[in-house]
Amino acid sequence: MTGATDRSDLSATAALPEGFLEELLPELDSEEVVGIVLGGSFARGMATILSDVDLALVVREEAQVWPKRYFYHKGLLVSVAVKSIESVRADMKDPLRATRVVPGISEVKILTDSEGLLGDLMEELDHFRWESLNEKAHRWVSYEMMTIAEQVQKVANECVRGNDPGVAYAVSKLLALLTTVITVHKGIMVKSDSTYYRQVYEAVGETSEWAKCHRRAAGLTEVGLNERAKACLHLYQLTLDLVMPVMSEEHRQVAEGAARRVSFMLV
Repeated sequence: MTGATDRSDLSATAALPEGFLEELLPELDSEEVVGIVLGGSFARGMATILSDVDLALVVREEAQVWPKRYFYHKGLLVSVAVKSIESVRADMKDPLRATRVVPGISEVKILTDSEGLLGDLMEELDHFRWESLNEKAHRWVSYEMMTIAEQVQKVANECVRGNDPGVAYAVSKLLALLTTVITVHKGIMVKSDSTYYRQVYEAVGETSEWAKCHRRAAGLTEVGLNERAKACLHLYQLTLDLVMPVMSEEHRQVAEGAARRVSFMLV
């Protein structure tokens, strides 16, 4: 390095170097590939010089998919994922996967489409409606809230033990699980990791008790680890209140039992 980089330069919007994609595409294309797309922040026009270049190779069948790989090209980190047409269609029918896949693919830029299959897929995405997944989403949320009961007790257990590293890990895991539950419950189409929490707060209400509690649990306010843990346990109760109408009796009983079991932590 010849000198320090100004922080403002790092956050400024960046574009791909001239000829960047033209050099890469011939190297990535193959007989199995029916199309190549550019996704992520470069597709949305929001990239910085620290952004990676998200490329996806589209194949017909899942059997033709191979592992994601990374490499640097002209100083930029390139990620190359492989997706099959059939897996994308399956993801559109899965409430958890759809919250990420549908908005992610809807915003891609098609670079190659040898047989027009990507054009057909994009048209299907245009007609996607979350309402078609409501019933599946309700079942998923109900079951997930029951299984999260275990993690709720783990947070409380680590707090009682005074095991700060264990508390930190358990809290981060519980927070992620509860955020995902609300994402599916509200049918939030997640645009990117950087907008994720903001989208969730907007969906539940920026000034709602749930959003305030989530901010404390996430460490977005100046509170200590134990307060974050208490906030996360309270967040479970608030999430339960929100999703209760779609839960089965069996799942609800377990979730309410977990909430009662750790209520001593909230006194």
